[in-house]
Amino acid sequence: MRLSLVYIMFLLALLVGCSQEISYKPLATHSNFPIPENAKVTKGKAKNPNIEKYVKYKWKEADETESIPASYLKVIKSKGWVEQEEDQLGAVRFFEKNDTVIALSTHDGFFTLSKMKNKTE
Repeated sequence: MRLSLVYIMFLLALLVGCSQEISYKPLATHSNFPIPENAKVTKGKAKNPNIEKYVKYKWKEADETESIPASYLKVIKSKGWVEQEEDQLGAVRFFEKNDTVIALSTHDGFFTLSKMKNKTE
């Protein structure tokens, strides 16, 4: 009986954990790139002259080593963003859509989005 109860509690916990899906919102300043709704904008400044727009987000799911969570990557790609895998630089990953390039850099507890300047500028 006790083992059955433990088993049922485990299954319930698993179902609740799996059903908590992260929702996303488009970010107009970054060409409607999807942003987790629970990510909070923080202060930050880009020092790279190739960056047109830069935003830093506090987000507990961000992880420098593990990079972009699979569920977030799936949403990015479902919105039409194509990853430029050959351009990846460590924790910085690049996505392109309609001649717009967004660099997403993950860190422990936060991530940054940078809209890159067009190469023709």
